[in-house]
Order: sequence, then C-alpha cells, then structure tokens
Amino acid sequence: MKERIIDLIKEQNGKMTFRKLTKKIEIDTDELKKILKELKLDGKILQLEDRYMLFPDDLNMGVVSVSSFGNKYIFHNGEKVLLSSNFFDTCLLHDTVSFKINKRGEAEIVSIIDRKLGKMTSEVIDDNGKKVIKANNGDLVNLDKEITDSLFVGDIILVEATPSDTVGYNNYKFIKKLGRCDEPGIDDIAIALNYGFDNEYTNEYMDEVSSLPAEVIDSDLVDRTDYRNQASFTIDGAYTKDMDDGVYGEMLDNGNIRIYVHIADVSHYIKMDSKIFERACEKTTSLYLNNTVFHMLHYIISNGICSLNPDTDRLAKTVVMEIDKNGNIVNYDIKKSVIKSRKKMVYDDVDEIIMNNNVPEGYKEFEKSLYILYDAALRLEKRYVLKNGKINFANNELDIKYNSDGTIKSIDFMQESVARKIIENLMIAANETVANWFYAMEIPTVYRIHEYPNLAKVNNVIMELNHSGYNIKPIKDIILDNIDTWEEL
Repeated sequence: MKERIIDLIKEQNGKMTFRKLTKKIEIDTDELKKILKELKLDGKILQLEDRYMLFPDDLNMGVVSVSSFGNKYIFHNGEKVLLSSNFFDTCLLHDTVSFKINKRGEAEIVSIIDRKLGKMTSEVIDDNGKKVIKANNGDLVNLDKEITDSLFVGDIILVEATPSDTVGYNNYKFIKKLGRCDEPGIDDIAIALNYGFDNEYTNEYMDEVSSLPAEVIDSDLVDRTDYRNQASFTIDGAYTKDMDDGVYGEMLDNGNIRIYVHIADVSHYIKMDSKIFERACEKTTSLYLNNTVFHMLHYIISNGICSLNPDTDRLAKTVVMEIDKNGNIVNYDIKKSVIKSRKKMVYDDVDEIIMNNNVPEGYKEFEKSLYILYDAALRLEKRYVLKNGKINFANNELDIKYNSDGTIKSIDFMQESVARKIIENLMIAANETVANWFYAMEIPTVYRIHEYPNLAKVNNVIMELNHSGYNIKPIKDIILDNIDTWEEL
C-alpha cells in the first residue's frame, strides 16, 4: 500500500491532495492518515499545507531541541544545526521538521512533519497582570473559564494536547493540578511527565500485579541450579530498594577466580503481551531524578518478588565466569537459578573495607569474598584497558543528600568508589559473556556497542587541543582491523 501511495503522489508531485488520494485508492481515511504519517516520518514524502510531494533532495529532516542556554536547534544525523531566529516561533520543542540550511549554516524550517502532543505540564504565570497558562512546549493553553478561574499564579498543572483543525493551534484538556512551582520535587515530576514517565497504573495493570506471587513457590524451582547455600550478596546505594544483581567470588587452586553474577529473573514473572510487559516496553527504563523514582515496573514488583532482598529466596539468571590472571574469561556457564542473598551491602561500607581496612559491623564473614571480587575486578580492568582500549574518565557525578521534607541538604561530587568499580566491571563481564554466548549460538539479538569514532569529530577535538598548546597530528583515516571472531572484538 505504501508503494502505491508513493506512486500516486509521484504522478502529481506537489499537487496531490488527501481528497484526491481517497478517490484513487479504497482505504479507510483513518488508515490512510496513519500511512501518510509513517511515510512523512520515514522521509519518503513531504506535506505542504494540503498537498503532498516526494521528499525533496535539498531538504533535511530533524527534531527540534533546545540548549541549556535556551537556544533552539535541530538535531540531525547526530549533529546540532542552530535554528535561524526567524523561525523560533514556527516550531515547538520536540517537533519533527523539514528544513533547509542557509548560507550562514542555520536551519530554516519548511514544514512541521510531526508534533509531539499528548500529556504535558503547564504553569500558570502572571503576564502584565493577566493570568496566563503556558505549556512546557512554549504554547499558550486555553482552558474553560471555570477551570482557569480556579487556578492561581504558580500552579503547575497537567494537560492533554490534541491537534486542532486550525493550523498552528492545539486543543488542551485539563487533567489535574500537580502542585505549586515552589514545592520541593515538583520540577522532577514535571520533567518526568513531559518525557512520558509517571507512576500511574491502570486497573488491568494492577490486577496483573496482584496476581503475582509474593514469594518463590516450589514449582518455580524445577530445572534451576540451587545457590541458596552460597554466601552471595548485593552491593548498592544506601537507599536502594530494588536490588537486581548479586555477586559472589571464590579463588580456585589454579590461581583463577570464579565469580557468580546473579541477575533477578524478571522474565519468569513478566510475560510478553501482558499489561506489565507493554508498559515496561513503553517506559523502557526506570527514571531516577534526584529524590524521586518513576518505575518501569511497579514498585511491588521491582522492590518485591524481582528484588534480590536479603535472606529471601529469589529466582535469578546466573552467569558463572572463570577469570585468569590476565583478566580473560577462560570458562563460563549461564544457568537458571534460585539464590538467597546473605546481605544488602552499601558502597560506602565496602569502600571502607577495601580502601581503609576497616570492617563495619556485619561485614566480617564476607571480607574474604569481597577481596576476591576486588582482585577479579582489577584483572578485568587490566584487560579492558590494555587489550580492549577502555578509557577511564573522571567522575563528575553529583552526590545529593536531602532533608526529610524533600529539600536539598547538601551537594558534593561523588568520590571515586572501589565498590562501584567492582560492580561495574563484574556487570560488564557478565554482559560480555552473555553476548559472546548469543554470538556463538548465532541467535539474533541486540548488542550494546560503541560505534566506531567519527573521523571529523576526532579531528575537531585534536584541533581544539592544538589551540590549547598541544601538538597532535590530525588523523587521516580510521583503519579497522579485520575482525574474525568475537574474542577479537
């Protein structure tokens, strides 16, 4: 059908209207609108007012964004193209647009291809003594007078936007009041909602959550390796409630280290096509904003049956790896398992043990295993750096502490943490091992990789460094060795 529509548009390029299309093909109008939108987003066709044409070769397509300084730009092919000031009022944040680049290298918008509407936050502001409601995308919101009169300057509300028949305008429907602009945490809530995150769940979703078991049942243990006698543990932040990975290490007689990485077996409980699964696919991740969490999975799941809580039976997928002195994974196995974590450890406490040789209360029986895991992490780190070219960047992550009312107590730079390095390197090793297994079994999957560097971007960095007093020769080409095996990759 798409090919047929493209052919029809090509016949009357720039003159084909929606009405003409409906006369030439027998298809439901809503379905036709859907296909036309897909073709526009694929860059196949362009709509100017009510007429369609093939997407011109001299135009580009990108998404409108905004810099930290408030300047609008268009994100296109991994690059930022500054938007010409003449078109600031033409588009909204997150619009997909067609544009051309002028002689100054600025983007000039030709058309709005798609506008991300739906739910968004708005603030009631004072505009020269007049109460005005301004949406997150910069649009002015018109609501029923009764609703507007009930709102006060400083209120943050949630509205739902739908396209209007009048070009350039949207319809807005009031959903609810979120709070006041000066309330602690309101900015986090607004940011999350504007990017599609929330902690609201349908009745169908909650019915599925209620049907999940609160504890591991005997029938779940069939064909699972039992590691409940192993003194495994989790290492997380002090306030973490969803522990999704546990670890354990042991020294072998040959000098190698065997490590166990236990990952919570979420897929055992969350089935494809369920409402829980669909929502997880939509959200894709949990969102952590300062002192607020927006869950991918309901907290009853993420903090309960799918969290490796201490002294509790939990189902897991376990990656067992044998690491030699050079950090190579010389043997591995992947198992469905059941575990019982012995302790919920905290990063700061583990750092205290390894860096200061000070063992906090409750950690003594795990001290040996911690040092073994530290040794394994150092071996892996050595290989990552020497063989795989890993670059260690300085950590500029902030450590924010809060008062009980949600206001900020203190902000500090997070110190380098040995404990975090242990978990980071062991998780990389587990991911590497599972990817290796998929590759060897020739099973199609999605790999998490870093793309090869862009030559122009590398030379731009070199140029900036040379301006700062360095003398680095530009790179003429990036030569990629012939990679025959995953191990070489």
